[in-house]
Amino acid sequence: MYLVIAVSARVNIVYKWVAKVVKDIWAIDHQLSKLRGSLGKIKDKLVFIRRGITILIYNARLPDIELK
Repeated sequence: MYLVIAVSARVNIVYKWVAKVVKDIWAIDHQLSKLRGSLGKIKDKLVFIRRGITILIYNARLPDIELK
């Protein structure tokens, strides 16, 4: 009988530990999703700036400048 109680208590402890780990993983995933969204916005702005600079160089007729 004591063995059943001990095993049940151990299973309960492991269940709580796993539930906590799952919550932590979900929170980390949520934060990474926010970061991915922010990085996408930054990338879009950089592409816009790069295109603007390319057009500026072209309109100023500065063909010797190379964009990499």
